[in-house]
Amino acid sequence: MSMAKCKECGKEISDKATACPHCGAKPYKASGCFVVILAALAIFGTIGVMSSKNAPAPVPPIAVSVAPPTPRPSPIPLHPDVVKARTSVEKIDGISFCRSMGKELRKTKGANIDYQAAIVWRAETKEGITPAMLGGIRSRTPVIGMNLCAVVAALGQPNRTNRSVGRFGERHQLVYSDRGIYVYLDNYIVTSWQD
Repeated sequence: MSMAKCKECGKEISDKATACPHCGAKPYKASGCFVVILAALAIFGTIGVMSSKNAPAPVPPIAVSVAPPTPRPSPIPLHPDVVKARTSVEKIDGISFCRSMGKELRKTKGANIDYQAAIVWRAETKEGITPAMLGGIRSRTPVIGMNLCAVVAALGQPNRTNRSVGRFGERHQLVYSDRGIYVYLDNYIVTSWQD
């Protein structure tokens, strides 16, 4: 048996006593669970103090400047002649446009430059014709990747067309017997040709 001091009167009493024999105060006894919680808090507090001493100093945030969006330049107004040429070219239906495009692009003397530029504009924007295809049209030569419109513009209407249909889609053989050229298209795109 060990002795402990009474918290009220300060006299020694047995640690087994349920009350102080001198003043009648009940002794304070810490339970085991309470002691464990106090010890855990003390350990975590010590770890927190130690880690805050070793932590690097906080870095101030970097200021990011955001530039205001640059205004888009207003489009340059088209010359009235160009507008007129584009309007007239837009009115031509697809088949007629493809037939006349090659003739117009091959004109050297007396060509209307605005009209030719409008033809190229429509060919590129609406008919899906690339600059390489335009070169083939001007030189009357088929180019791999040409669409049907570009072939008609380059070589004109074929003398005969052979068509086959299958799981692959449609295949066409355009026969230009007057020039001795055969053009092969898969789904209206030139894949090969022979002369």
